[in-house]
Formats: sequence, structure tokens, C-alpha cells
Amino acid sequence: MDGLIMMLAFFSGFLVDGRIVLPDENEGVIAGYKDLKVTVLLTAATWKPFVAVSYSEALPPGQRSVTDIVQAVEKVYGHKVMTTNDAMLQAIKDDAKFVPIGRKVNGFTTTDKSNTEHAYEVYEVGKESQDLGYPARFSEYLALIQPVLQWFIYASRIVTTDDSHWLHYFLYQKTNDGSVRLIGYCSVYRFKMWPRKSAADAPAQWVGDHLHRCRIAQFLVLPPYQKSGLGARMLRSIITRLQEDSNTYEITLEDASPDCQNLFDVVTAFLVREHLSSQKTMTIDYKKPLPAEQITQIRQKLKLAPSVIKFAFDVLACSTARRQGREAIQDYYENLTVATQQKIEVHA
Repeated sequence: MDGLIMMLAFFSGFLVDGRIVLPDENEGVIAGYKDLKVTVLLTAATWKPFVAVSYSEALPPGQRSVTDIVQAVEKVYGHKVMTTNDAMLQAIKDDAKFVPIGRKVNGFTTTDKSNTEHAYEVYEVGKESQDLGYPARFSEYLALIQPVLQWFIYASRIVTTDDSHWLHYFLYQKTNDGSVRLIGYCSVYRFKMWPRKSAADAPAQWVGDHLHRCRIAQFLVLPPYQKSGLGARMLRSIITRLQEDSNTYEITLEDASPDCQNLFDVVTAFLVREHLSSQKTMTIDYKKPLPAEQITQIRQKLKLAPSVIKFAFDVLACSTARRQGREAIQDYYENLTVATQQKIEVHA
């Protein structure tokens, strides 16, 4: 149905990790039903939830062991959810008029296998939140987005507008009728750095108490839109935006799932490769590690942690060696073995 972004269906009365419907009681087990199916529909732009429950048999309501499923979902959301078709249809109509909140920071198009072009936009909310607060209506909007993340991101916690250090990014797909679909979300926390008294290892503009270490915390592209390159385009847009901010000192990734970590590694490797390609004095040499002075230069430009830059360079060096043949791969392996052994001896 147009106007809906995704359907989540849970069977047999048990939800993933015991955190989805009943996070605090009985480890998420839903009791009192036979052949239970819980379906959650999300509207396209605002992810407003519609909950439908079906089963073949149920114990009489009011018994201690019977779970009130709708009430349990509402406990997670902190407000009422839709349970009637009329309410859902009205929400779909309202979503068609939704205008993204915040500032557009990037836009791009892709072409699918059927040669159909799709347009996407990335919006940022929170750049001025520490001084001016978040935009009107954003608190209610964020309250609809955050509960959905708990279904996909392990140990994700609810983020609210009470803390103005958060940045929020939204990936929208534009439709032919002019409406939008929210298909991706990311939150970034800005840790305030301690004031520095000298600029021994950094430019003068990096010294002060206005700088932030920006940590990417929550990152999600809805499953129907994954494995199509959209996550990489979204993440690159976010990192580029943070790099352009003079208040950003460093960009890092919070403890992530393997897939999210791989995505971050790929995007940062591309950024490092682009930077090295633009500098005539810098090359990707698989026979030796990246010099410390070049790491410092790259860090000042890309605002990535040294460990991220070194890992990206190792990936690029390995790729370069593979393209040059078996002998180059052997040289790379031997050089990497020597470098690793030297590190072990230093710390022994």
C-alpha cells in the first residue's frame, strides 16, 4: 500500500532479544495466545506505528499471565499507537503532506536494474541546537523514530531532544507525487573537548573549548533499502558534512555491528584514497607504512582518528598489491609481518 514504508511481523509470541514489545518483563515473552502474529506497519515519512494482532485462541483477558500486546507496544513508544484502519488511513494522508525538518545537506540519484531513476536527500537537524534548541515539532518526530531503532540496533537506547549535543541525520527518498519516504536515520553525539593550552600537534584553530569529537552512534537504513549502496552514500554525506564544520576535531564510530563497522571502513578508505590521489606528494606504497607526518596531514584534513587512517591505508595498500600480482602480494605480506613483529617487540 502506498504511504507505508515497512511491515514488521512477529510470530509465536517472542520478539528479538526480548526488547521489542516487553523490554522489562519476562524477557520479552508474550503469554496467553495460540498462533499469535503481531504486525506493525509504519507510515512512510514519519514511521507512525499501526499495530494489528491476530491469533487462533487466547486466554480470558485480565488473567495475570495474559499480555496486553498493544499496551506493551505503547509502553515502548511512550504514547498511543494506531489500531484502527481509519486512523491508519488518516496518518497516511497526513504523511503525504510531510515536509522534512532541518537543513538539506546533500542530494543524489541512483538508477536501479530496471533503469528507473530514484532521488534521495539527506537532512540534518541539530547544528544550532546548543544555542537555539531544536526546531519546532522535532521532539514529537524524533519520538516516532527512536523506538523503531530498538528493533534493529542491539542495545540501542532512546535519544531525546533533552540533550542538545545530538545531531540527527535523515535519508529521504523522493516519490513521483512529491512526497518523501524516510528510509535511513543516523545520530551523532558531539563530545566537547577540554580546552588546550598549546597547538603542538594541531593548527591554531583547533585549540579551544568549542571543538567536538563527533561519534556516530545510531545508524540504520531500513532492510528493504539495504545492499544497494544507499548506506554508503548516506554515511559519506554525514562524514563530509562533519568535516566541513570548523568545530569538528575528530569523527569516530561507536561500538558497531560488524556490518556497520565494515560500512564505515569502506567509506573512510574511499575518503583516504581520494585525499591521497589529490596530493602529488602522497602515494599508496604497499612496501612501507604511511609516514607519521602524512597521517597528521590527513587527520587535519579528513578529521579521522589516526587508527582509522592507518587501517584505511592498509586496506588500500593490500588492494594495490593484489592488482600488481602474486609477487607484490607476497612482498606486502612479508612487510606487514615485519611491521607487526616490530610492534610486538616494542610493547614486550
